[in-house]
Amino acid sequence: MDRALQPHRLVRRCMAFVGRRARTLGSRIALLYVVLLASVMAVTIVVAGSGISLFARDNAERDLAANARVFDQIIATRQRQMADAGEVVAHDFGFREAFATGDAPTLASALQSLRDRARVSEAAIVQLDGSVIASGQGSTIDGAAMIGRLEGGQNRGVVSLGGTEALAAAVPIEMPDLAGWLVLVNTLGPEDMGQLVRLSAVPVEAKVVDRSKLSPRLAPVPLGEIAEVDGSKGERLVRVSAIASLQDGREPRLVLAHSLDAALAQYNGLRIVLLLISVIGVIVGGWAAIRLSRGIARPLQSLAEAARDGGAMPAVLIEIDCDGHRG
Repeated sequence: MDRALQPHRLVRRCMAFVGRRARTLGSRIALLYVVLLASVMAVTIVVAGSGISLFARDNAERDLAANARVFDQIIATRQRQMADAGEVVAHDFGFREAFATGDAPTLASALQSLRDRARVSEAAIVQLDGSVIASGQGSTIDGAAMIGRLEGGQNRGVVSLGGTEALAAAVPIEMPDLAGWLVLVNTLGPEDMGQLVRLSAVPVEAKVVDRSKLSPRLAPVPLGEIAEVDGSKGERLVRVSAIASLQDGREPRLVLAHSLDAALAQYNGLRIVLLLISVIGVIVGGWAAIRLSRGIARPLQSLAEAARDGGAMPAVLIEIDCDGHRG
């Protein structure tokens, strides 16, 4: 405990303050009670405020950890939906026939239809040599970087699509031997992450970036742990977690941030109520102290006046002679 807040030091300072400010006994008693009560209330507010801040921080950390689990489930669900949509096409006889015969127009039409129906950013075929058959003329994925993961049995993860991190789900194309993979890709840009954030219970900022692109403030944060980071928008609680990559040489990270200032601001009303209770307590305590001090000081003052009156009485001389007669 701070030396200035130790009880005996606090009482000693209060008594010294009262001695300088009050002259009569009653006013000293009343002022002493008021000062002690105000001091106790001030210490209570400080301790309670610290407790509220700790509670708010712990609550914010729990909310952020819960949101991280929700995001993981949302991502897994989205990848499963993409894989289910790809399964239907990958097992379609007409699609496999077009792929086996190299019918480019039919494949392009099937991929475009799948892309629109599944509401993804891209649908493509990664062949065994790493070459890619895309659904359109836009940005495509690096199939060569995916071959190692796909051949190892991994079928879900994050890839780069036109420089943007994107979710990917791959489905093997078998005829009946493995001939390639049908890959559905959905970007994780600001707009896409914004849609996921709206599903969150508390306001958070979310983004997926490669480990190499993490800012100097975020790079040292241990994976799966919550850390406090200063930023342009004030103090924030940040959680960085790893996401599986479907391409070699990439280490995607999911970064969730929650404003600590906003979390603490939710409890400002409680602090105001606590302050009002303390002020009312001091006022009521001051009134009671004045009433009590009068009751204590009045008999003491009467006793002091009686003592002064007794000390001022004239002395009476009584003489006694040797014969026992009083003169």
